[in-house]
This record gives sequence, C-alpha cells and structure tokens, in this order.
Amino acid sequence: MKRLFVGGLIFIGLSFPLGLLATFLILYIFGPPVGDGGAEGLAALAIFLMASPFVFVLGATGIVLTILTTVALGKGFWWLLHTPLLPDKVSMLLILTFMTGGLCNADIHPGPVPMQGISKASDVLEVGLSEQTALVGMMEYLSASQDPQLGLLREAPQVAPNTYWLYTDNYLAFLTLRDLEPDVAMAIAAAIVRYEFEPLRRYHILAGEAVPQDLFTLGDVPHLLTIQQGKKVQTTIADPSIKIDWQKYADRILEAAMNAQNGGKTKQARQLFDKVRKMYDGVGIVDQIYREEGKYETYKLALYLIAADKLGVKLDERREILDTILSLQEADSSSARFGGTRTHYSSFGEPVPGCDTNTETTALSAWALAAILRSATSE
Repeated sequence: MKRLFVGGLIFIGLSFPLGLLATFLILYIFGPPVGDGGAEGLAALAIFLMASPFVFVLGATGIVLTILTTVALGKGFWWLLHTPLLPDKVSMLLILTFMTGGLCNADIHPGPVPMQGISKASDVLEVGLSEQTALVGMMEYLSASQDPQLGLLREAPQVAPNTYWLYTDNYLAFLTLRDLEPDVAMAIAAAIVRYEFEPLRRYHILAGEAVPQDLFTLGDVPHLLTIQQGKKVQTTIADPSIKIDWQKYADRILEAAMNAQNGGKTKQARQLFDKVRKMYDGVGIVDQIYREEGKYETYKLALYLIAADKLGVKLDERREILDTILSLQEADSSSARFGGTRTHYSSFGEPVPGCDTNTETTALSAWALAAILRSATSE
C-alpha cells in the first residue's frame, strides 16, 4: 500500500511539468502564437496552463493500458502453448488458423468469405442465385455429415458412412466452414485435437503456410487411430519410404504452386499452375490418375479454381468448370447425398456409376464456389 501511495505521488508530481512540456510543443506547432498578445494569445495561454496535466495523464494512462494488455496476451498464449488440454501442434495450428483467418496476408485468401454480401453476386452476369443456392446446399451437406458423438464429418453417406478421416476430410471441412459455419468449424477443430497424430502438412498450404517442397514427393498412407462403436477414425500420413513423381499429378502440382505463392515465389507459382492449365482438356484434368483409371476427379477441378484464386489468375474456362462442378451436385432432396458433390465423372460430364458424394470433394467445391462468389461481389 505504501509503495502504491508513493508511486501515485511521483506520478502526480511528474504529470504537471511533463504535461506543460507536451502541451507547449502542441501549441507551438499547431496553435496560435502565445506571445502575440490579444484574445487569441491569452486563450492559448489559458489552454496551455489548464490542459497540460491532463495531456500527460491521458498519455501515461494509454501507455499503462498498452503494457497491461501486452502482458495479458503474452500470458494467454503461454497458457495455450503449455496447457495439457492442447496435446500437440495440430491444436495450435487449428486455433491460430481460426483466430487469424488462415495465417496469411491479404493477398493470399485463406478460404471463403462469410455469406454476408454474397447476394450482391446476382448483379454479376457470371454468377447468381443458382450458385448461392448450390453453396448453401454444400454447407448443409457438410453439416449433416457431422457425427454428434465424434464431432467429425463422415467420409461419404453410402460407400463409407462409418469412416472419419482427420486428414484430409475434416481438416478441409474446417478450413472451408470456418467463415461460412463457424460453430460447425469449431466443433470439428475440437474433435480433431482429441487425437494425437502427425498432420499431413502438405495441406497446410491452404492455410497460407509455406512447407518444404520435398513433402510433395512423399506418398500417402492411411493410419488408423481408433474404432468406437463401429466408427473408424483414421488419418492420412506422409510415408518417407514412398517416393512419387509428383509432377504427374495435378493436385500435387497445384499444391506446390500455392506453396510457392505462400513463400513469395510468384514466378515459380505461375509456372507450376500453367502446367495444370495444359492438363485441362475442356472436360476435366488429364493427369496420371485419369490415364490409369479413365475417369475425371471432381476435387481436382475445385482445387484448380482455388489455386487460380490464390494466385490471382483469371481463367477463361472458369464458368465452364463451375458448371461442371454444379452439375455433379446431388439435387435429390430425399437422398442422403443431397447437396454433396459427386467424386468422379466421365468424358460426357456425367457421374460415374456407383460413385458417391464425399466430404473432401464437397468441401473443396464449396471453397471454390465461395471464392468465385466473393470475387464477383468485388468486381
């Protein structure tokens, strides 16, 4: 108490002389000349004498509040880094990604924007009400795919209704929904951090992170985490023992292009993107998978649009690609697939028989569609 009293006396004692100096400088620079006499000079002198203590007190108070706020934030982040409630690096990544909107700057869009303002897109010839309706359907599909006990989104309603992937399905859904459906996104994040696993960092480029390029050369393998009441929770991890020729696969090239953009290597990013641009044949992306299986993958079209948005590339074929994605959305409201996007399609643009909708494809499709709607509102 004695220290507080002495400190208060020192604070008050210093406020007047320092306030005099601060106010004098302000009036000297901006105010009327004090030495000229007359009403203006007397008024300025009166203001000078009366205001000086308050100027200092106000400034000192602001400094003290800034220091206290900085200390509080520092302690808060220390707690986040050390609390046992957050067991691994994945939790910090998810929390920071949600707080900062993607850990990236304004030139690299982390994901879709909120629904507010999207209605303005109907004024643009290229997009309109059908696109907005499609986006809402995709969001509802993702929300309906969430298991109430696990908090995770299933892989697919028919071919894998009891399988839940942390990477890539739920991570992508989190990134897509954090602005569109924040409550669902936070529930997904909370569910993911319950498990200890090695994140598939290659996909962190979508959150604005720049990762080592050798990650694109590693093959992926499934890793089972747990089985609860017949529900299988697993994730995809990178396997250093498996090396692939990543430049044969459109998704890897697009990821590498966005990674280069995140690292400020814009020329390299554009060169990589242009490689995929040459793979587009007017119907879909023709890469190694298409040559082996003879069917197009929908998610690669969505990733192509997302990469174009991040790199700031205007695609002449954007409308054509968007129409293809929208044509693959399930329109039957009585179906468990309703609102979701089919995973594969033929050279005729029709869904491949037996293919399902799934979380990964729908999340990326929603991201791409929201990015287009966002750009339409700004045009």
